[in-house]
Parts: sequence; structure tokens; C-alpha cells
Amino acid sequence: MQLPAPREKAELIVTLGYHEGNQRRFGPFKVDQYTREVEAEEGDIMVITCTSADFNGKGKERRSASYENTSLGDIIRREAERDGYQVEIDPALGAFQYSHFSRDSQSLYQMIGDLADVHDAIEKYSGKKIVVLPIGGGKDIIGRELQHRLTRADIQSLSFTKDFKAQYGGVKAVAVDPKKGKRISAVKELNKDDPYYEIRRLFPDKKVAEKAAASKAKQLKRAEMRISIKTRQGDPDLLEQIDLHLIGIAPDIDGILTPVTVTHEYNAETDGYTTTAECEPKN
Repeated sequence: MQLPAPREKAELIVTLGYHEGNQRRFGPFKVDQYTREVEAEEGDIMVITCTSADFNGKGKERRSASYENTSLGDIIRREAERDGYQVEIDPALGAFQYSHFSRDSQSLYQMIGDLADVHDAIEKYSGKKIVVLPIGGGKDIIGRELQHRLTRADIQSLSFTKDFKAQYGGVKAVAVDPKKGKRISAVKELNKDDPYYEIRRLFPDKKVAEKAAASKAKQLKRAEMRISIKTRQGDPDLLEQIDLHLIGIAPDIDGILTPVTVTHEYNAETDGYTTTAECEPKN
């Protein structure tokens, strides 16, 4: 059977799982391009490339804006609404107050990416919706806990690396005093004997610099440990940013992880479905 050509910006929904087991729907995804391949022995093949949002709209336009005494949630919502996006943001995350914020000739995607980095958050795009959540929060936007567990019996292969060299004494961030125009340092200490990581950008005030230093410190601590997992069979419940409980592997590995990237792959030739995940320790 020859598949019909997808329309430009058509929505694609993918269901992964098993006929008599767990199934999960992923999407909708926007079709970016498709390729047809015709082979004498293999027959016709269609490869469809998609993303979870339409990145060709107003969100790519560079703009400038400034806010005074405004919450992080209101800043992101107001800027996103100008480009036709609806925003859902974790309430605690969105409550952070900026005494001054400037968007300096940035696209919407750049602005939100920078803010997510400062606040140790992750942004997700789905159609015209943007979701901003704390990294490793283990909950969805309406507060439901996202839990999953894997035992040794569920795992085909696992690679665990503990890097003792990737350590820092702390993180330094620099802000500009809005009244005096002087530079102010914010420090988040980690290990006393190691060098400091210095964030090479200026922040609008000390409060934001302290938040950025604390977030970077968390990121550096998580980077000291890396875990790659491949399950014995495809697992549609293994998702990004959930609380993944590893049980019965080894004393230094067991615990709660945060999957950072998860790849679900279906092979039509073997009718096989596999899942791999790159994980880090939960905050």
C-alpha cells in the first residue's frame, strides 16, 4: 500500500506500545518534510520528519521589551501571547519576581530558552502551546506525579559513569546594581578545594544572579553522573522528566533518576520496538 503524501504542516499523532499491553499516544507533531524512496526489492518507503511545534512563525522574530516588578510567569505569557502561543508554567516557577527584565533583540524561543536555563527549567512546545516546568520535577503541569520503575529484569543494557574530575568549588554569577551601576557578585558554593565555574553574562540584579548561580550549580552536580539505559522491550511509559526509580541494579546506581532524553524506535523489518534513555540523578 502506498501512503498518500502528507500536507504541509499537517498534524501527525503516533501510538506506541503493544496490542495487549500499554499504549501511549505521542503528539501532535507538525510535518516539516517527507522523502519517498523507491527500491526494486524493498518497495516504496516514506520518511516523514516532524517537530512538536511550528517553528516557522512569529516566534523566530527578534524583538525587544522590558518589564518592571513582573513575575517570570507573566513575562513569558505576555511575550508568548504576542506570537500566538498559550503558556502553561509551573506555579512556583512562575512566581519568581523580576524587579527588572529586558528582552534584548531576541526571538521568543531564545528568550524562553535563556530564562529556562537561569531557573533550571525545561520548556516544551506542542503546536501553539508552551509548557515550562522545573527540571526533574516529576510532575506534569496540573500536578500529577509521573512515576515509573525499572528493575534489572527490565533492562537490556545500562552504562553508569561517575566522573570525579567534573567538580567545581562553586558557581559565580555577576549582576549590575541598577541604582549604582556597579557590578555585584553572587556565589553558590559546592566543594571548597575546586575551582569556580564563572557564568559569562551579566544579570539585571543580585537576586537573579543568585538564582542563576544556584541553577548552574545543580546542573554541574547532575553532570557528575551519567546513566544510559536500554530496555529489553519498548517501554511507552518511559518518558522525559519523570521520576524513574531504578531498583535492584547496584547500591551506587539504585535510586531516582530523571530521563533527559528518551528515544522510542520501531523497526518495521524486525517488527521490534526499543526504548533508550539518557538519564541524570534527580535534583
